[in-house]
Amino acid sequence: MTARLLLLALLPLAACSAPADPPTAAEPPASVSPPASVTTPASAADTPEDRARAAGLIAAQAAQIASLRAPVALPSRMDGWRVDRVQIDDPAMDGTPMGVVGYAVRWSRLDGACVEILASNDGLGGPDFPTVSTRIRLMQMPGTPEAELFKAADDPEATSAQNWGQGTVISDYVASGDEADFLAIWLLSTGDDGCQPLELEEAAGILARLRPLRDGGSLARDPLDDPTLGRFAFDDGVTGDAVRVGNPEQTVRAYFEGAETPTEVETVRETADEVRVLATQSSLADDSVRDLRTLFVFEASEDGWTFVVAGTQTRCWPERGHQDWSAERCL
Repeated sequence: MTARLLLLALLPLAACSAPADPPTAAEPPASVSPPASVTTPASAADTPEDRARAAGLIAAQAAQIASLRAPVALPSRMDGWRVDRVQIDDPAMDGTPMGVVGYAVRWSRLDGACVEILASNDGLGGPDFPTVSTRIRLMQMPGTPEAELFKAADDPEATSAQNWGQGTVISDYVASGDEADFLAIWLLSTGDDGCQPLELEEAAGILARLRPLRDGGSLARDPLDDPTLGRFAFDDGVTGDAVRVGNPEQTVRAYFEGAETPTEVETVRETADEVRVLATQSSLADDSVRDLRTLFVFEASEDGWTFVVAGTQTRCWPERGHQDWSAERCL
């Protein structure tokens, strides 16, 4: 795997045949100084979901990215930023045993700045990195690795600006995990989608705060991996806005009110910290899915119960796939 790993599906690259930067281009081959302090005290948050929320993700997004079966890492804090996009690529959610695994989280700020943390276990090398750069050490990542960030020229005629976009900041990748469980993680800040790229020093401070969601390689408790019912596939169609929580079981009954297919709703687990409600629909008017059941997970909060995440399992019609409950898709 090349050290210049790029996830092409997330980062379309310009052609590499642009003319060389003119001698007067505004990108001297120099290195800027790293931030004076990049060390963040250890957080009191212990779970992957807590760490994802500390990075600015809402509960459903935190549960989604924590369920990714890969060595995820996010910044330890993002003060003043708002998460506006979370993308998960996990073949296991679709029942595919092999394939590209990755994620992308983008933050935006009121001044128009945007920054992304991206990760993948697959990719291709891109054009040469820009020459203005800085190196930092990631004190919260295993082995405290170093990473280098690069900034493209503001001059639109410069090769780096034509390859990457004016002012784009991109890092080389930070390896997370081992050969059997590997992700390459990097930072990107561009002028795409009406955004403003960050200055190199600020981007370096964000990358320096990168930390794993799981310590010591231990797997997090996946809220969609139920100990009794098995694995559920993440359902991104159910959001906190759609599920207005009072009593969890009553909330789920209200959610399915008016559904074309009769729905059986039952609480399958209830503790002081968590409630799990299962909604089952049978004999669907679908040519592949015969039965569908949706697991709703709620957690205790100061205001009562908070919706966390929902997942689905299906049983297929004969000759259209599995006949037992499974997170895999029907044919």
